[in-house]
Amino acid sequence: MKQYSLVFVVLLLLAMVWPALAQDLGETLEWPEYGLTIDYPDRWTERFYSGTNSYYAMAEEEADLDTLSLDPEGQFVVILPVEGPVRDNLGEDPEGAVANYGEANIDGFRARDVEQIDIENGYDTFWGEGDGTAGGYIVVAAVVGPDETIFLFIAVSPPRDSRDLADNVRAMLDTLELSEVETDIVENGRADDATPIAYGETAEGEITNRTFAEEYVFEGNAGDIVTISMVDTSRQGTLDPLVILIGQNGREIARNDDHTEGDLPNALDSQITEFELPEDGVYLIIATRFQGANGSSTGDYELTLDAEVSEPTPDAPEIEGEVLLDEEGNLTNRAYSDEFTFEASAGDIVTITMLNTDDSLDAQVILLDPNGDEIARNDDADRDADLPDRSDAQIAEFQLPEAGEYTVIATRAGEADGSTRGDYRITVVLVGTGEVATQEASGFTVNDDGDDLLEYGETVQGEINDDTFRVTYDFEGTEGDIVTITMIDVSEDNGLDPLLILLDEGGNELARNDDASNSAEVGQFNSQIANFTLPATGTYTVVATRFSEQGGNTAGEFIVSLELSSGEDDGGK
Repeated sequence: MKQYSLVFVVLLLLAMVWPALAQDLGETLEWPEYGLTIDYPDRWTERFYSGTNSYYAMAEEEADLDTLSLDPEGQFVVILPVEGPVRDNLGEDPEGAVANYGEANIDGFRARDVEQIDIENGYDTFWGEGDGTAGGYIVVAAVVGPDETIFLFIAVSPPRDSRDLADNVRAMLDTLELSEVETDIVENGRADDATPIAYGETAEGEITNRTFAEEYVFEGNAGDIVTISMVDTSRQGTLDPLVILIGQNGREIARNDDHTEGDLPNALDSQITEFELPEDGVYLIIATRFQGANGSSTGDYELTLDAEVSEPTPDAPEIEGEVLLDEEGNLTNRAYSDEFTFEASAGDIVTITMLNTDDSLDAQVILLDPNGDEIARNDDADRDADLPDRSDAQIAEFQLPEAGEYTVIATRAGEADGSTRGDYRITVVLVGTGEVATQEASGFTVNDDGDDLLEYGETVQGEINDDTFRVTYDFEGTEGDIVTITMIDVSEDNGLDPLLILLDEGGNELARNDDASNSAEVGQFNSQIANFTLPATGTYTVVATRFSEQGGNTAGEFIVSLELSSGEDDGGK
């Protein structure tokens, strides 16, 4: 029996279409793992597709089940639980799942085209339809079950059947019944009834008409690569083995009937080859025969479980302090960043750690202040951070400049342009408190006129180092003044990468500059907020700091000058 990859369905976002149902709904599909039953037309054929996301398809023409083509000979329907990679691609919201699928596969489809419809048993149902981008007609619906599981129904038909398709999909949905099912094999006791088997072991058994299936249980970790072989050992070669792998949630994740490649003794022997376990947990192996209860072959067998064991990802080193945030997540090409918030006081010192927990993500963490401005980021942590992987990220012992709600962005190297994806864990730990390390302008002016305010035309001097990562200067301005503020590294070794920030009287950021656009005049890495028009009369603050602020590592002496310009406002660039 040939297996069909779910990748075709998921990675192309299931570019399928739904057929017209002109026949009586005389057949019934039962999917006990999900508590699902639904009627479908007479003389249609159903097929189950196993994988990380298993699904059913029912087709008017059996040949369509081999390809699930967007140019089918007849009508077909796919029922797909929105879990795992499908959820990553389409989202966790039923209306959004229809919108995302429709926008990818229906010509001109937009989120506003999704409508909510009523079906017989009252399940929340969202609907979209239209001409497919590949030529067929598509109907897509998302139904929310009683346990909040979302089922996606995708139907494809030739364009000529478009009206019948929509009518008949609604008729099928009216027969849909969903019930809550305790599928966890540990919770429902199914694992207790199975025979234990460990990596490297071989078990023997017999399939008869009375006992057409036997179950084995083992524990595995995410990333383990397992190979499960079922070999007919009866003298006459009378058994046609079928091996199935079930996850702890009770749902099938892999199967094989005839393994035609490799070194198994018989052409009808079965092998699930080098399958990567998706998560830590308990797994079931079902050793059975082709067609299961409806099959006719019998005989002895040997079942072997082999594995390449993944090294478990070590936990982050213990960081002493109060845990302000501890979250886990998954980044994909569609959802390449997550945001989390935490409350803190001025002077709090935090360590933010983002771990790649499945060896596939190049982690990057970004910290935003209460105004939403970036104040620190890290891609690859320092070598002395003692983290499990070089691709982990850490902003270590960072002192927060003000009280409020901070935002942590968990993302990947390259962000939207990155290519890595995977699971992560992110923590924020309060490791200390203290005074915010800043210097005031007084005592650092070159042309000191005796007061603490910076004047137009004045230049002041200061120093940035590991103890003082920012120096602040106040000045009085009038609404409409056009100002230019320049910060130049004057250290002997040119060791400072200046960063300038302008704040209003309320502490809100108005402008910032890292590397000046006119670098030929002020230097490549020096900073300048040029020709900025002050929005109101009042006291303004110039923050002289370094790239990445407290998270930065440059240091040195600098000068800051404040000029009243006559040029046009360019927004401080």
